[in-house]
Amino acid sequence: MTLLPSDYIQIIGIGVSLLTSIIAMIISVMTLRQNSKMIESTSRPYVTIYIDSVTICEQQSYFVIKNFGQSAAYVTDFIYPSKLDETPQAHRLMNEAFSCVKDSLIAPGQSFMLPYKVVDLPNELISFSIKYSSCTKSYSDNFTFNPRKFIHIPKARPDTSIPEGDERSVQTLREIVERLM
Repeated sequence: MTLLPSDYIQIIGIGVSLLTSIIAMIISVMTLRQNSKMIESTSRPYVTIYIDSVTICEQQSYFVIKNFGQSAAYVTDFIYPSKLDETPQAHRLMNEAFSCVKDSLIAPGQSFMLPYKVVDLPNELISFSIKYSSCTKSYSDNFTFNPRKFIHIPKARPDTSIPEGDERSVQTLREIVERLM
């Protein structure tokens, strides 16, 4: 049996069609994997810790643990410096707040504000390690910073005359306005 030139053309056409189909399937699988990664990235929890302060007549500092992500984060482990438990604070609960973070659930956008007199800490780097999970995956992050560096960042406030006795109310309203901006 001899093949005619038209048979060769058909065989080549079938081969090219098969190759094109295989390449299309590979591209589709790669696209699905990339989309899956992008969806996971946009819907996962992102938990971080940072320092914030509120000034209403006097400055109050906080360690803030916040979930910036789009899904709930279950904190499976939270490692923090022992000096946060040992540095005397105004209330014993301020020292114990860090031990309560482990095994907690942080909803999307929710934050824990742990009051702490940061000026009593040594002027050095401290490290935190947090492990948390969503419904499908586990994550971990490490944060190292010097808390004392954050408390001296000045906040600009308008210079207005405040009626006597209204200082606290005006300062509170200023803080609220700053938070909303």
